[in-house]
Amino acid sequence: MVFEEEKRGRQKILLAVATVLLVAAAGFGWYQFGGKSAARLSAERVFKCTECGHDFEHTLQIGDMEPVECPKCDQRAGWKAEACYWTKDAEGNWKAKLTPTFVVVQKRVDPSATDKTYCPDCGHEVVPHNPRPPKELMDAAGKNAAD
Repeated sequence: MVFEEEKRGRQKILLAVATVLLVAAAGFGWYQFGGKSAARLSAERVFKCTECGHDFEHTLQIGDMEPVECPKCDQRAGWKAEACYWTKDAEGNWKAKLTPTFVVVQKRVDPSATDKTYCPDCGHEVVPHNPRPPKELMDAAGKNAAD
């Protein structure tokens, strides 16, 4: 009788382990084969319309050239935008934020432009391939958002 109970207990444990392994294998398979491809992810960009100011996502297709058509105003005025993750607190100190402001760098629209581009929300300079704030500031922004 005790032997049968031990056997049933082992079977339950083996069944639980098999279930966990099956779920892990399914998750790994989806991650490897079911998600978006690297090519697709690299083609997804945020654009900003210089006519109406609308931010929109656009997946680049072969033959696409800037400016792309804005889905809001139908003008060919959509330029690849850079994300600004900076903000200022009430005392004027720089802080990070989780939701970026999208900005079109002037050199993107006019390669001969010499003026610097600044974020309209915080006044921070925005450059091509605009870097994010340091990890500590981004972590602090995430912590503050969770509070």
